[in-house]
Amino acid sequence: MRLEPYCFDDYISEPRDDCKCAYHPIEEYDSVRRLSQVSRQITAEFGQCLWKNSFVNFPEPELFLVFFRDRPQVWSNVQGISLTISYQQECWGATTTSLLLKILEFVAQNLNLRFFTIYLRTNWSAFVYMPSTLHEFEKMHEWVVIFRSFKVKEAFCMKMIHYGLG
Repeated sequence: MRLEPYCFDDYISEPRDDCKCAYHPIEEYDSVRRLSQVSRQITAEFGQCLWKNSFVNFPEPELFLVFFRDRPQVWSNVQGISLTISYQQECWGATTTSLLLKILEFVAQNLNLRFFTIYLRTNWSAFVYMPSTLHEFEKMHEWVVIFRSFKVKEAFCMKMIHYGLG
């Protein structure tokens, strides 16, 4: 199974209808999961096969380091990452930037990615109150320096997703 990043552009958990990937629901993998637990050899072979050219979606940035630190055997196989950062005024700023810096440093040292996408989720009211929000978004200027030194093989993308319209 090979999933390409463009199949998930709309921030959904399943590929779009026009996706040409060989996608199957998680329920169809239960027998493979049970079979993979027969021996360490089979587990290693399945793991290598399943993770080859994988694209991993992280709905929260805090999950990234937890996931990868415990799974060094998949580092060389992951080809793409999608990371969602939610804008919330009460916890925005230095903490988010610090975490993003740690993630990008980890990627630069341990992964060789083809694709890296960041989804910045904001609610629509953030733009209604521009005077305070504009200052908050100016904090993202630090990200420019971080992103300029970040390298991927094919595509680095940052997209804004607005929710709560109406």
